[in-house]
Amino acid sequence: MILAGIAGLFARFFLGGTFFGLLGINVAGSFIAGFLGGHKTLANPWVTAGIVGFCGCLTTFSGYALENVKLFEQGYFFKIGANLLLHNALCLCLCYVGWSLAQRI
Repeated sequence: MILAGIAGLFARFFLGGTFFGLLGINVAGSFIAGFLGGHKTLANPWVTAGIVGFCGCLTTFSGYALENVKLFEQGYFFKIGANLLLHNALCLCLCYVGWSLAQRI
């Protein structure tokens, strides 16, 4: 779990520094969590390490919230709406896609 967390931490550090970087890591993390959570043959410790360790360190709701607060403070209300819509819609959809894909394996 620690190694998976370290991998997620480094991925987030190098990929999450911009608006689209944060969106990308949240969408990718949602897909990975959905895939691992829906996989029938992976052993539970690997699933737990992947979801809690890797995805837990990779994705971030706090960064998402902070980005929206910054946009609000700057008066970018359209960007807040787009950010909320994109993160929620894409993350939920990709989580479902990952889950569905894992069910077919």
